Amino acid sequence: MITDQILFGVGLILVLAVGSQVLASLLRIPALIVLLPAGFTAGALTNNVDPTGCWARRSSHWSHWPLR
Repeated sequence: MITDQILFGVGLILVLAVGSQVLASLLRIPALIVLLPAGFTAGALTNNVDPTGCWARRSSHWSHWPLR
């Protein structure tokens, strides 16, 4: 992941979070009702967040997870 993608992802999260909070307060509904569809839509439209990239490599620290 390059720096531009990281900054775009963080900016997108901030804009969606603040915008959803403001919209929810104007509509007088719980913010979660606005945040969930906004997050799912942003996830479907952008490819900046790749969850497989986070878990693709296993470090030696987590190699024994879960503990039995």
